[in-house]
Amino acid sequence: MITEFDTERNAGAGAGFPLDLTTLITVLTDTPDASNATICQGYIKLGDGSDNLDGTGGDFQLVITVGGQTIQPSPQIVTFGTEVRSAIWTSQFPVPANEEVILRILSPNAADTDVDVTAYLYDATSGDTLETISDQITGLPSDIMSSNIDSTGGSLTLEKAIEVIVAITGGTSSYNTATGVWTVRGRDGTTTVFQGKVTDEGDRTVSTIT
Repeated sequence: MITEFDTERNAGAGAGFPLDLTTLITVLTDTPDASNATICQGYIKLGDGSDNLDGTGGDFQLVITVGGQTIQPSPQIVTFGTEVRSAIWTSQFPVPANEEVILRILSPNAADTDVDVTAYLYDATSGDTLETISDQITGLPSDIMSSNIDSTGGSLTLEKAIEVIVAITGGTSSYNTATGVWTVRGRDGTTTVFQGKVTDEGDRTVSTIT
C-alpha cells in the first residue's frame, strides 16, 4: 500500500481556479514528515475534462525543491503528446526530516492558461526494513516455524532454513583445502550452521545442516 502525504488541486496563484501554466507555477507545497527522512514521488494530473491542456504537446518542465535546494536535473523535461488530459510522475527523491517539498510546472504552450491541476505527493519509502521483516519472522506461529519444508523425504524446518540463509549471506565461512570441507558459521562467527564437502571441480558431494 502506498501512503499519500498530500493532495492539492489548483494550489497555485488564484487557488481554487484553473491555473496558468505558461509561467513556472507552484502546484504543491508540503512538509512530508517533521521527524523522519523519507523518499518521495510526485504525481501531477493536468486537465479534468473541462479545463484541459490545449493538446499541442511538447516539452513540459518540472522543477522540484526540497528544503530550498533544487533537485537535479532541473528542470526535468517531460515530452507530452497531444492528449488534452495528461499526467506526470516525478523521479523519486529523498526528503530530510522537516523539510518542505515544492513542485512546480511550466507548459511550453501559450494557450495553456486555464488548466485544472491536481498534484499528489506520495511516500515511496519501503515499509519493510530488515528490522520489521525480522520481527515478522519472529512473530510467526511456532507450528509454522517448526513445520517440515523438505519435500524430498528429509527433515528441514522453516526456522532452520532461515537460519542457514542468514548464515550464508551474513555469517562467516571457511574452506579446508586438505579435506575439501566448506564450513559456514552464523553471524556470531563461531556457531557452525552448515558444512559441505566440495570437490576441486566445485561439486558439493556431502552437506550437513547442524
